[in-house]
Amino acid sequence: MHRGVRESNLQRLREFGVDLVPNEPLDIPLLSSDQDMEERDQKLMSKLRVWELVQYSKVVQMDSDMVVLHNVDELFRMPEISATPMSDNDEKILFFERGGTRLTDFVRLDPNDNRALLPGWSGLNSGVVVLEPSLQTFAELMKELAAYPRRVCCPSQEFLYNFFERRNRYYRLPLVYNTRRIGNLGDARTSQLLTANAKVYHFVHQVKPWATPPENRTLDFVDAWWALSLQVDNALRRAGLGIVETEPDAIRRT
Repeated sequence: MHRGVRESNLQRLREFGVDLVPNEPLDIPLLSSDQDMEERDQKLMSKLRVWELVQYSKVVQMDSDMVVLHNVDELFRMPEISATPMSDNDEKILFFERGGTRLTDFVRLDPNDNRALLPGWSGLNSGVVVLEPSLQTFAELMKELAAYPRRVCCPSQEFLYNFFERRNRYYRLPLVYNTRRIGNLGDARTSQLLTANAKVYHFVHQVKPWATPPENRTLDFVDAWWALSLQVDNALRRAGLGIVETEPDAIRRT
């Protein structure tokens, strides 16, 4: 699923047999209460269009700021909807509970003040999501979304969490399928274990690997991202397609 990618790069993907689907904005009111966040929120919510891909029986949706370190085919055996919960209370996932009878009657909860909101169990990070495309599910999502409260951060994953958790259809994945550094990540031992066993790493940092020179080794798994990027460039050269053209905000390569 793509939006705003150079046509020359899309053609390179087609040459490698990648199915490409334009990702159009949803026809919904802007959700953010902060005007500066409106465009970002629309991009995040457009991820819900993956439920329209009914040509597939199951989809593992991944954000583009991730690197897959090991085979994860087993994810296709997981039910809808499977994702990783928040890793610690510093993660930017907002929580609400019903404050009345109407869909829009929600009260915001603070995970630091609510012991029921447990890291490793509560919340949903939508970097990796296992789902089953369905036009009926998509219609239900759009119906509920139209009445949902306006948001400040990460609206798609908070919306999915509430939607599927209330229906008892949310299944937790181990954090190794969406390893990320948020705050202190509980303790140093937890961080070390996750780093050592990560299957998929999520660059949730503001600085992404493609905008980071390869000689900058300060962030986890930047080396792994650049190594895979080099493999892609070499494969493109062997196929006579030339290397990927630099997109905005990316480090130019030679």
